[in-house]
Amino acid sequence: MLSLMKYRFLCMIKNKSLMFWTLAFPLILTTLFASVLRGAYDPDEFKTISLAVVDSAYYQKDETLKNTWSSVQMNDKSMFDLQIVSENEAKQLLDDKKVDGVISDGESIKIEVNKNNINTTIIKSFFTEYEQKAEVVKDLMMQGKSVDEIMNLFHQTQNYITQNDIEDHDLSSVFFYTVLAMVCLFGGQWSMYAIYDIQANQSSRAARLAMTPIHKIQYLFTDFLLCMVFEMVFILIVYSYMAGVLDIAFGEHVFAILAILLAGCLSGNALGTLIGCATTQTLGFKDGLLTSITMLGSFLSGMMMVQIKYLVQLYIPFVNYINPVAMITDGLYSIYYYGIDERFYTNVFSLIILIIVCYSISFFLIRKKSYQSLEAR
Repeated sequence: MLSLMKYRFLCMIKNKSLMFWTLAFPLILTTLFASVLRGAYDPDEFKTISLAVVDSAYYQKDETLKNTWSSVQMNDKSMFDLQIVSENEAKQLLDDKKVDGVISDGESIKIEVNKNNINTTIIKSFFTEYEQKAEVVKDLMMQGKSVDEIMNLFHQTQNYITQNDIEDHDLSSVFFYTVLAMVCLFGGQWSMYAIYDIQANQSSRAARLAMTPIHKIQYLFTDFLLCMVFEMVFILIVYSYMAGVLDIAFGEHVFAILAILLAGCLSGNALGTLIGCATTQTLGFKDGLLTSITMLGSFLSGMMMVQIKYLVQLYIPFVNYINPVAMITDGLYSIYYYGIDERFYTNVFSLIILIIVCYSISFFLIRKKSYQSLEAR
């Protein structure tokens, strides 16, 4: 058994193509991502919100609102950039998309926006709170309170972007999570090549192996162990490079991260085994099929565009339950942002089901397979 494992190991490490695609390529890709994408989705880069304020008699008399504009800040920046203009000019600025919203101050404050985004959400949240406290402010002014005392009322709730305790909220982390998931699926190439080497109707090497006294189960078990060792070692190298060198945030739950990566490697191994057993096409065809499945899954998980991940979840959520790349990515995402919760366990459970299904079909296809003749070349 040890001798068989030794020679199978030597065969695997001589496969330069697999060594490149499962180790070198992910390291190169993550380095490129780090140089281009880090900070590109950082919500801490708050941009001042542009507003057009209709110049009216009400606004000229509203000293409380005027004082509030200058006091509200986000990340040491003024939250609002104001343009005091006429009603027609305000509408024109909004139509030309030169401002995020138009504010009309009358008996009640009116808000006009031309699209829904984070800025319009902040505007609406701010003025909802402002109107709720307007009456309180009037009462304080009637009681002779100073402007500073009134402003303290607004300072208590002036943060309109909710943040949690995580130090780094850079959404570009999703790109790196998909790379790890991609590496897990690429690892299926090891098991696919292993199946190719023991299916006697697929390669001359397999035909020669089939005539040896060693049972096929021994080959399968040996290759399974070696493939999983290769996959886990490579995925840990990529993970360590991301966390230690590129400083990608994964959260503090290391054992949960290792668990989802192990499940990911098993899913890649299971998928590669299934493709290897299900078709007798050339190795190049199988390789292309596994790569296509992996890259499609990576695209739907947000590797090329992070918004795709949320669009899939919004419109075709069932895809995420059959896409192993999405399960691994979302598992890592949930660990970092929410800790070990129901979402994490759902992804792990979904991966386990996928693994069981793939291995079961592969076992059914490979068991009791016999050949009319074998010609060892």
